[in-house]
Amino acid sequence: MFKLMTKTIRNIISIAVLTLLSASCGEKLDFSQFPATNVNDPVPVRYIPLPWAASARNTFNRPTDIIAGYDGTFYFIEEGESRVVNLDASGEVMSTSRPIRKPIAIAQTRNMQLLVTAVDTIRLGGTLVEQAVILRLNLVDTVGGLPRRRNLSDVVPEVVFRHPTPSIAQANANVRYTGIATFFDNSFIVSRTGAIRSDNPAVSSNAMLLFPRGFDVNSSNPALREPGNVPLRVNGNGYGFADSVSSVTTLAVPPQSPDVNSSFDFLFTTVVPTQPFKVHRVRFLQTSAGDVFSPDESLLNQNTALGTRFLGEPDRFLRPADISVAGNFIFIVDSEQNKFYQFTSQGVEGVPPPPNAEDRRNVIVSFSQFGLDERNPDQLNNPRGVCFLRPYLYISDTNNGRILRMILTSDLD
Repeated sequence: MFKLMTKTIRNIISIAVLTLLSASCGEKLDFSQFPATNVNDPVPVRYIPLPWAASARNTFNRPTDIIAGYDGTFYFIEEGESRVVNLDASGEVMSTSRPIRKPIAIAQTRNMQLLVTAVDTIRLGGTLVEQAVILRLNLVDTVGGLPRRRNLSDVVPEVVFRHPTPSIAQANANVRYTGIATFFDNSFIVSRTGAIRSDNPAVSSNAMLLFPRGFDVNSSNPALREPGNVPLRVNGNGYGFADSVSSVTTLAVPPQSPDVNSSFDFLFTTVVPTQPFKVHRVRFLQTSAGDVFSPDESLLNQNTALGTRFLGEPDRFLRPADISVAGNFIFIVDSEQNKFYQFTSQGVEGVPPPPNAEDRRNVIVSFSQFGLDERNPDQLNNPRGVCFLRPYLYISDTNNGRILRMILTSDLD
């Protein structure tokens, strides 16, 4: 394995594919600065796994949603242990949270507050019922006038929002906050699924909720006490319909920088079986008539001069579990297909080809199987989380109980 990895790393240097990923996060890649390879045939480009420096074992109990934090570390939900785990860049477990009931999705604000969607229990008329909640874990406090980073284990999760459940029928409607993501200004967006009442399940509570910067249910400012609704259609099979949303992401992603994307655009995935398009992008526009959120159908374009497969192909996905972005790329894992996908922000699958390739269309790097040993490839099993932090890709391989760290490279065997 080490010999193969060493050879592969030499190949990276010769064709500079590693730089391709670095350039994807805001830097324009100029292939002319690199020496041409002496191989005539196109160089195969693919993802390969890299072992974590701190732990070769890397075993967890059903890891699901994962994010790269603005603090340079990683956070993921360990569903089987009902907690959040914090990993450093080497794969070392830095800390774990106190128990969280049924954690679902996770995000981090730029001021280092961790947000987790989960489930709490309350009593209604003597009956214990479940309630969808949003938790906040403040990872920074002040000691002697100076900010100090706190370990997850030292933080008591604080409920910042509860789904209103004034009756048993509403409490039993199985409402869940299935996705959460933050914008550049620390406002955030949350996807909601479920019915309004258990005795009328046909009427859904599907919604995309916008929580303003400074949101506080106890605020004296009414505008900060309640989330707003993104005015999207929420029931049906059309593009941009927020029906049964499974994940959401904004364009504001680490690393921490004054150049963090300041757009209020977002993308989300849906899991309605009959919905042909399960990945959606919404644009935010400021017009003379006011602020507008509108489905962006340009993601459905299929420019065959740029690629051979596209995000906008009908029925491309079965159950997209998570979506994230980095620079000009979109990353998706499908838990039912057991597959990872990578697209450009224009919806073209793959990455630009290496400089020696005659075919200038994108090279597809999506995969369900991977590994250096083609006779015995490894296999994703119910992947439910994905994120990217230059130059590595991270996947929560849920049923295999691991967090994969991967890099885009080429193998000239």
